[in-house]
Amino acid sequence: MRRKINLVVLMSVLFVFTTNILADVRVETTANQRTQLALSDIGTLSELTLAAGENSGIYYMTGDEKHYLSGKPDVIQRQDDGLVAQWKENRIITVIITFGQDHHQIAFTAEPFHDITGWGISIAAEPDEYFTGLMERVVDGSQGNSWKAGMTEAMNLRGQTVNMKIDYTVSLYAPFFISSRGYGLFTNGTWIGKYTFPPEGQSGTVEIFFEGPVCQYILYTGSPGQIVRNHMMDTGPSFLPPKWALRPFRWRDEHVHRDTYYDGSKVNAPYNSEIVEDVLMMEALGIPCGVYWVDRPWGKNETGFGYDDLEYDEQRLPNTKKMIQWLNEKDIKFLLWICPWAVGEKMEAEAFKNDYVIAVPGWEYSGGKRPNFIDLTNPMAVQWWQGYLKKLLKDGVAGFKMDRGEEHTPLLYKSNQTVYDGRSGREVYNDYMRLYAKAAYEVCQEVHGDDFMIMPRAGYTGSTKYAGFWAGDTYGTPWGLRSAIIGGLRAAVIGYPVWGSDTGGYAYHEQIDGKRQKSFLPKTGCRWLAFSCFCPIMEVGPTANKGPWEIDDTLTAVWRMYAILHDNLTDYTYQYAKEAHDIGMPVMRPLFLVYPDQPQSWDDWQTYLYGPDILVSAIWQDDDTVTQKVYLPKGDQWVDAWDTTNVLDGGQTIEVECPIYKIPIYIRKTSEIKLGDLNALWAESVKVVKNKPTMAELEKRAGFIE
Repeated sequence: MRRKINLVVLMSVLFVFTTNILADVRVETTANQRTQLALSDIGTLSELTLAAGENSGIYYMTGDEKHYLSGKPDVIQRQDDGLVAQWKENRIITVIITFGQDHHQIAFTAEPFHDITGWGISIAAEPDEYFTGLMERVVDGSQGNSWKAGMTEAMNLRGQTVNMKIDYTVSLYAPFFISSRGYGLFTNGTWIGKYTFPPEGQSGTVEIFFEGPVCQYILYTGSPGQIVRNHMMDTGPSFLPPKWALRPFRWRDEHVHRDTYYDGSKVNAPYNSEIVEDVLMMEALGIPCGVYWVDRPWGKNETGFGYDDLEYDEQRLPNTKKMIQWLNEKDIKFLLWICPWAVGEKMEAEAFKNDYVIAVPGWEYSGGKRPNFIDLTNPMAVQWWQGYLKKLLKDGVAGFKMDRGEEHTPLLYKSNQTVYDGRSGREVYNDYMRLYAKAAYEVCQEVHGDDFMIMPRAGYTGSTKYAGFWAGDTYGTPWGLRSAIIGGLRAAVIGYPVWGSDTGGYAYHEQIDGKRQKSFLPKTGCRWLAFSCFCPIMEVGPTANKGPWEIDDTLTAVWRMYAILHDNLTDYTYQYAKEAHDIGMPVMRPLFLVYPDQPQSWDDWQTYLYGPDILVSAIWQDDDTVTQKVYLPKGDQWVDAWDTTNVLDGGQTIEVECPIYKIPIYIRKTSEIKLGDLNALWAESVKVVKNKPTMAELEKRAGFIE
């Protein structure tokens, strides 16, 4: 219900603005005459202050010089839904504040603006205030910092500085964060920026700076769940994949075509031996698979990039079109790896002839090779590139794993390069991944309607409309798994609900026979499989380019159990992926999105809701048995999925003994969810994998041997 706010009279108040949308603005000056704005009674937020102090305030940049907003506005104009304030210095600075029910806009502009390089603001923060969002990484900087052994940082951004510039390869970003105080802030634009949060337990300010001649913020108010939903719908709606894309995936990294299988049996099948081995073994062991993708290299490979002119390498992938048909007959969809570079001899020549690439001097990948980034702001270049993808889609390829759009581009954001649509490299850099996803989405939709899946590893504002996402090249250690758990929940907060990670990690290396070689940690893989089961995308690979049956029986049994469980949840996952698309509520839900008034919901970052009714607590340690602390939210009763006779009241933290195959799972008592007898499924899985058939037997069953 709307009402008018009474005027507030304060000594320092220069202007009080009243509105019938439960909001007012106070324009104040500090002792050093800097201006601060206090926005009060906006939705559920009592006050948000754009604060000024010795090293903070509202400012714009010209070159390297800061110009702080100071003193009383020269002009103040009230509007029905906000106000316009102007300061006339050596130019006219305009601040426009527009109030809505739970969306409020704050815009900063200037005239003239040609020499303005950016805008900064400071927001007052309370000592116990919790901030999260902005990026998939745990901490900014080199991605390895996010899985550094011994680190303690998790979901809370206190004490961190975050550069709002997509970095590789854990690369989901959004200029959006939420506060436990009841607000979220979104910077509407693609320019590069920076956030700095005060240390935990200290008052201070959140410092925000973004490049560009103008700056616009959207301030959301309400509960964390409402804020996340509103932001998702403003920047989405999110991509809704077909149901098959929510079934288990399998892949390897390089897909060598071998003469023998893992057990020494001779290869007789007419298709890539590793794909055949995976498919026949999964089928024999009862491990469900809905999607198989092939990573690079898969194409003719004269340049060393591994895909060149987007033509199949028949030595590596013999009879590719027939192989795709064979997979489809088994109800398995086939995806291919791509990236937005023109590197093959033919594509490179065409791209340079037609000026379809972003040509930055000195831009090299390695060894003198050029990753010629296609200028996706150029509609003709997009159409040309889509023509190459269309041929693959018509062969039966059901979508793409989209790599590297954010990688090896430092000179784009470091230069004054201008792209086709007139933007500078610094303005388009973050937006490039949206353009990449959009171009692939359009051609996939043209060929397959809505029956396709695309998965970039990087994204920025607007990307969620076109794709699901995977978590980049996360390292295959327990600390890597820890970072993936945080990354999945952060991704949900910032607007990427269709998400998964490379189960077991993309890579782990050990010294083997004196050489640094790819390896795999089976116990970490077991814990990761349990977590991936409760992510919308469960993709298993690359497992050091081996089948799990070649690595460890326990690992294989854990894979079987959680792949079956994930597959059985496909309809449930799809229902809440659709809810994310329709109203913006993510599938993976940190407890504070649902129970913000319970402090433990902010503290227990490992425990989350999968949809509304399944509570899981992800384990990242790879000990044989882990004692996991799990917070069960107050207001509900929770049924232990491993022992359905055990019904627990919410509002308590419990300790659960978890052997290597077990993840704590609790079902809301009022729901209709039935996961079956998990202990029996585990026992069955152990028994099945102990009786593996030979590949010769499986080839015979498949008709590859008479």
